[in-house]
Amino acid sequence: MSDFSELLAQATPRTERVTLCLRGDLTDRIDQLIAAHALAQADDENSNSANVAPDIAEEIIGLIEEADENSVDFVLRSIGARAWSDLLADHPPSADDMAMGRDHDSRTFPLAALAASITAPEGATPEMVTELEEKLSAGAWQQLWTACLAVNIVGGDIPKFAGRSAVHDLSAN
Repeated sequence: MSDFSELLAQATPRTERVTLCLRGDLTDRIDQLIAAHALAQADDENSNSANVAPDIAEEIIGLIEEADENSVDFVLRSIGARAWSDLLADHPPSADDMAMGRDHDSRTFPLAALAASITAPEGATPEMVTELEEKLSAGAWQQLWTACLAVNIVGGDIPKFAGRSAVHDLSAN
């Protein structure tokens, strides 16, 4: 690349996709049935009565399909270094945050940063993201926040792939 304008034409913001099932009742039921399935398999092996595990497995499969249908792809895109810096400035750390070494208000900044970074579904606002946070598990929320941080503050390095040399060796032969 010999010209900076060519470089700019190639540059695109980093994006990341997070798929979440928003139906906690389904994921809870699937977890319960998976535990029941493990018990049923053991019982089926030790019992002369009809096997129960296959029926539970069918129910799990059906619920997983329903969970897939009720999952949402959140697409997050980098807002750019200047916008990120401006957003940090708009959400200065509280005294407690500063004591913890944070450079932002730990309550308001993640909500605003996610709202600014979520490109799909469209129309996210900090208020909507707050409502979503109240409905998600801590783990699901962490997935979104981690993706937000990844697209906005992780460098532009090419991801490492452990199998790269093995694939290269195979293609060379």
